[in-house]
This record gives sequence, structure tokens and C-alpha cells, in this order.
Amino acid sequence: MVDRGDLNPRPPACKASGLERIEATAEVLAAFKQWLAERDYSRRTQSDYPQRLRHLVKLTGGGINEIRGFLKKLKEERRFSTYSTYLKAVIAYSRFRNLPNPLSDLKFPHHYEPKRIVETEELRRFYFSIKSAKMRAFFLVTATSGLRRGEVLSLTFNDVDFANRMLIPRCHRGRTKRSWFSFYNDEAEEALKEWLKERERDGRSNQSSKLFPWDLADFKREWAQVRRESNTRLRPKDLRDWFSQEMGERGVPDRYIDALQGRVPQSILARHYSDYSPKRLKAIYDQANLKILT
Repeated sequence: MVDRGDLNPRPPACKASGLERIEATAEVLAAFKQWLAERDYSRRTQSDYPQRLRHLVKLTGGGINEIRGFLKKLKEERRFSTYSTYLKAVIAYSRFRNLPNPLSDLKFPHHYEPKRIVETEELRRFYFSIKSAKMRAFFLVTATSGLRRGEVLSLTFNDVDFANRMLIPRCHRGRTKRSWFSFYNDEAEEALKEWLKERERDGRSNQSSKLFPWDLADFKREWAQVRRESNTRLRPKDLRDWFSQEMGERGVPDRYIDALQGRVPQSILARHYSDYSPKRLKAIYDQANLKILT
């Protein structure tokens, strides 16, 4: 079957019994990626699911029975996050093929590991081991805004209200994640000023509209180096957890933390705009007086 002429080729329909094998040719995965985009999946998911399917076919040959066995082994090994992501990719692929879920006998685990408590002192150790102005600014902006790594790396100058220290990330427009806006503290403001001065002297960085122009591989290498030098296990996602934990301890209600971190549905934000307006959230954020370095 061919969808939209030759632009979106799909593999031939399987038997009535359902999907028996995953086809991971370049054409099929490109069509699958476009299908995800048309259904408003996040950009990260559009990239991740085809890659997961490619890995599955490489590891198992692509047969559904072999994939089932592979996923069961992941679950037995308690690799719940990897298991769930592969399973979601296969379910989405079956929908793309207009076929029933071939792994309906596999269930998502109801197992949640307790989150590691990230102490402010660990953040300080990491920060004071950073050598570059760009990483220092990224670190403090991410930690004090509670945004995701990808959201901060995707920020452009048009996404930042420098006068109010407000961030308006635009990279999440998927079905499950829709960012609102957040703020960064005065410590991050000073680090950001330092980075922007250095950036002006750097001709290559100045050519980009991104606030933090970074190749992801280079970012990961620099982060890993700071981890080693600071003797910490800190991950970018830990900064988001620290923000949520710290704001809660400072008396900020959960609903406002969720809004700042992009977890409130757009329908709720629209119906209760006065509760979640920039002015209201900034007053709540400033009252919390979030600090890392002091």
C-alpha cells in the first residue's frame, strides 16, 4: 500500500492476524516519522521512535515473536524505562500500519524507582568545577528555571524576556508536553551576562540565533568532563528534579511548579489564565527566592 503517492510509502499490509514483522527500511521509517509529525507527536518522539525500531530490527531481526522475547528479557532485567520506550514505539508503528497492537499481551510496568534526592551542595560542587562561561550560564538557567535540557538548548533570543528574566520555550508542541513559560534567578542572570559578553567576541557563536549554540555531542562531552572533575553523578534532568523539590520546600504549591515546568494542560491554562499569567507566576517565583550559590 502506498500513502500519498510515492511520498509516504508503507510496507504491504500483513495478514488479518495482525502485524508479524517490523520493516525498518529507510523509506518506511521516513514515512513513519512523517506520520508521527502529522499526529503532533513531539519532535523528540519523531526522532526517537524510528531509531528505536531500527535498533529492534537490528537486535531481533524484526519478527514480532522475537521482539516480544527481547522485551520480556528487558523487563526481567528491570530495565523498565528502556522496555517502555521500545513498547511505545512498536504500538505507534502498528497504528501507523493501521493494524492492532501485536504486543497487547505486554503491559507497561507499574514500577517506579524513587527519585534520587539531589542536594544543593552537589549542584554547587558541579558548578564550581565548570570552566566555560557558556556551561555556567546553561547550568544556572536550567536549574533555576526547571526546564528540560532540550528546551534550554533550543532557546533563541526571541524566547527570552531579559528584562523580566522570563523564558518562553517553544520546542515542545507535542501531544503530551506543551511548555508554558518559566523564569531564571539573579544568579543565572549574572552568569548569562558573562556568557553573552564572551559570545559577542566569538564570531562563530554570534552567527547563531540560539542562546546556547551547541552541538549535542559537544555538550555531552563537556558535561561528562565536569562530572568527573566535580566527582558528582549529576545529570541535566537532575536539575529539573532539584527545581521541583526546592520550590516545593519553599512553599510553592504544586500547581504552580507544574505550570513553570510545562506539566499543566493547555485547556487548564486557558480556562484559568489569571491564575497562570506571567505576572502572577513571576510574583510566585520571585517570592520563593531560589538560590544555588549562596
